[in-house]
Amino acid sequence: GFEDLLVYLSIAVILIYALREFGLLTVSTAWWFFTSFFMIQPYLGSESMEVAYVGWVQLFIMA
Repeated sequence: GFEDLLVYLSIAVILIYALREFGLLTVSTAWWFFTSFFMIQPYLGSESMEVAYVGWVQLFIMA
C-alpha cells in the first residue's frame, strides 16, 4: 500500500544522498555490514549452543 511506498521512497532518498556524498563502494560496504550484522542477531541470542556457533562463525567470517 501507500505505507510501503513511503518506506521505499525514504530509503531511496537516503541511499541516493549517501551514494552522492560518500561513493558506491563505501555505501555498498556499509549496507552489507549493516544487513549482515542484523541478520545474525537471532543466532547470537539463541539458547542452543549449536545455533549460537553459527552466529560466531559468521562474525568471524565478517572480520
